[in-house]
Amino acid sequence: MPRIRTIKPEFWDSPDTAAADLRTRLLYIAMWNWADDYGIGDATPVRLIGFAFPNDEIPVSDYPRILSEVSRAYGVVFFEHSGRRYFVIPEWEKHQRTERRAKPNEALIEAANAAISAAQRPDAESPRNSAEIPPLSDGTSGAGTGEQGNRGTGEKDDDSPTNATHHNATTVEAIVVENAAKPARNHPSSAARTVVRQTLGYAGYPRSTIDRLATQVDRLTREGQPDTLIRQALTAWDRRPNCERPEYLPTVLSDVLKASRASPATNGHDDKVNGYLAFANQPRQPEIEP
Repeated sequence: MPRIRTIKPEFWDSPDTAAADLRTRLLYIAMWNWADDYGIGDATPVRLIGFAFPNDEIPVSDYPRILSEVSRAYGVVFFEHSGRRYFVIPEWEKHQRTERRAKPNEALIEAANAAISAAQRPDAESPRNSAEIPPLSDGTSGAGTGEQGNRGTGEKDDDSPTNATHHNATTVEAIVVENAAKPARNHPSSAARTVVRQTLGYAGYPRSTIDRLATQVDRLTREGQPDTLIRQALTAWDRRPNCERPEYLPTVLSDVLKASRASPATNGHDDKVNGYLAFANQPRQPEIEP
């Protein structure tokens, strides 16, 4: 369950943040929300990437590289425990204070601490290439400033292996993701693209926006909405300054439909009544006596 966390001001100008790309920075912040009260979170790529970027179409093939980059930039340690994949943020205790913590999973915390110790050993190596998620026994943590978002190691542990390290430190090979976080992207029909282009003309929108609008046009067409109403909704969407997302098109169509029903000119019953009233109010012609 995601939680509210504190992001300190020094995160934004830390050297590690400056060296990371924007997507890596966002993912790292999301991991703080995703982690439990002990800085440990579910590292199943489908769930983690899906939580951090719910509205973005990210290819499954990019997942290993994205997770590898957040490990390189911020020292996040990935490990495996009881057949499940987790991450742990080594600097958690320095930057988060939780008054009421959930009941700890001692075995999981012990495995996380063992993974951190293994990652902070002087002989720890980086992943062989960016397509691999950092294995537990190698790790990627390095010396840092100790700020939130930096890879501060604190006091180094003894290099001699411990029982916890041997029992819980399981080498995690590159993660192979079988299922995407989202269904395959639906491509709009050429007919829907034509409707969008004919209605909006050369409005200067990028192709991605046109495609997203066309996807909504396909959806509305499947629902049985009239072509004229869909085109009116496209025009209204284009003219609304606060309507940025193409996915708002169905809402705009509903507004257009409600507005048309509220207009007397589109109500046949009102037209008939108004016609009767106009006829009744005509001045009477004087009768001609024979």
